[in-house]
Amino acid sequence: MQVCVSIKPTITSSSSVSQFYTIMSPDVEEIYHGEGMLTPLSNRIGKYVVQFRDVNNEGKPMAEEYLSYYETIIDTDYENYSVVYNCGIKDSFVILNRRPNELKVHQKVEDVLKRLGRNLSDFIPINKNLDCPKN
Repeated sequence: MQVCVSIKPTITSSSSVSQFYTIMSPDVEEIYHGEGMLTPLSNRIGKYVVQFRDVNNEGKPMAEEYLSYYETIIDTDYENYSVVYNCGIKDSFVILNRRPNELKVHQKVEDVLKRLGRNLSDFIPINKNLDCPKN
């Protein structure tokens, strides 16, 4: 399975970030567009509330309501990688890096996953060379 993720963030205040994102899986011909707001929980470093909703490919909301989930940065070196845990609607871990075409994983990420009882093989790599839709 190949997955393509495209995110366009915008800083809206000193503590919040809004983003328009597209998730595409060509293997199943599925495209998902959404918009969301990431807001830190007060006095809790690395913990955020994410509110999101589906939008059409022009960015117009398909629902009035936002759904919410919590996001926690488990580990990061602020330069190369982040391991993030999402909980709420569907629990999941995400590995992020700052190199768009890099699939190699930083050694520290594997150490963090081992500590969490996870393996790198549990994750789906995101191929950023796919023909991602533009947002």
